[in-house]
Amino acid sequence: MHGKQEKGRKTWDARAMGLAVNAVRSKEMGYIKASKIYKVPGSTLVDYVKSDKPIEVLTATKLGRRPALSNEIENLLVTYCLDMEKQFYGLRASDIRRLAFQLAIQNGLQHPFSMTKSSAGKKWQKGFLKRHPELSFRKPQGVSAARIKGASLIAEIKLNPARLFNVDETGITTVQHKHSKVLSLRGKRQVGALTTSERGALVTVVTCMSATEIYVPPVY
Repeated sequence: MHGKQEKGRKTWDARAMGLAVNAVRSKEMGYIKASKIYKVPGSTLVDYVKSDKPIEVLTATKLGRRPALSNEIENLLVTYCLDMEKQFYGLRASDIRRLAFQLAIQNGLQHPFSMTKSSAGKKWQKGFLKRHPELSFRKPQGVSAARIKGASLIAEIKLNPARLFNVDETGITTVQHKHSKVLSLRGKRQVGALTTSERGALVTVVTCMSATEIYVPPVY
């Protein structure tokens, strides 16, 4: 059951302690990192990891109210949030609360969520983030679809520089349209320059080279 445990003068979240113990036992991280991420006392974490008792027994307490969603469902929700962020479709706070409501309804769980708004409340959201300190709201940076596709291709070629090419293009006109500055009387409103009467043509040049300096002949 979710709640607070107290040892000495320190208090810690029972659910966070359970996650920290599981992380250390599975060798996902060490004691120091787990203690820092999940905000639990290191000495207590060491004792619990070395204990042969189930983590549910070690962190059992009658304080606090049980979360609306089970540990298993919340862990699935955490995994889904992280997967969506990796695919550049990060979930907003309102998305998380609506998903929590839908999960409670689909699993037939008793919940304190708003039926009119079809959403969990901000209080649940605050508790959810506290129980899963590995999550936090961050301001994303805009990434184009082309850049995302390029990133996936880089992973596919396993960062082999011989297979990584950069392509660019530029336009070259056969007639000069820009003129350099010339000396003129100060204050004169308009200064002219003789130009050709030809319309000319715009030629597109495409160049390409690899990260290992392999050049592809330019295309005109």
